[in-house]
Amino acid sequence: MVTTTIPPRMDRSEAAHVCGLAPGSSACDRAQEQAAAWEGYLDQRKVENDRLRSEREAREAAEAKTRADGRESERAAAAAALREGLRRTFFSANPAASEDDYQRLAGRLYDDELMRRATEGRNADVEALRRSGGYGSL
Repeated sequence: MVTTTIPPRMDRSEAAHVCGLAPGSSACDRAQEQAAAWEGYLDQRKVENDRLRSEREAREAAEAKTRADGRESERAAAAAALREGLRRTFFSANPAASEDDYQRLAGRLYDDELMRRATEGRNADVEALRRSGGYGSL
């Protein structure tokens, strides 16, 4: 008995000729059936893989959006807390100041605080590099 295995992606018309079988023989018919079954199997796998891929991509996109929304809400909460802290500090340092005085300076105070924090963080990074020897002779 002759056993043949059809390589993947071979269509039915090629199956018999590649295997060296005579067209019209029962072995050729079996090879063609085998090739057709393989094609059907590959098509089913492709459809299933496409479905699973689209489900996974949708799930990953939803998770990424949830993470991004969470980060944005955390950032907004931190900015609101910073603005409120600046407000309290401003009025405690300037008890005679009015709300208009604060509103006039609020944006500048916020920007100055962000610049101070950025500079402080950068200086801390540089100092850590110097302590570790990462800056060499600087």
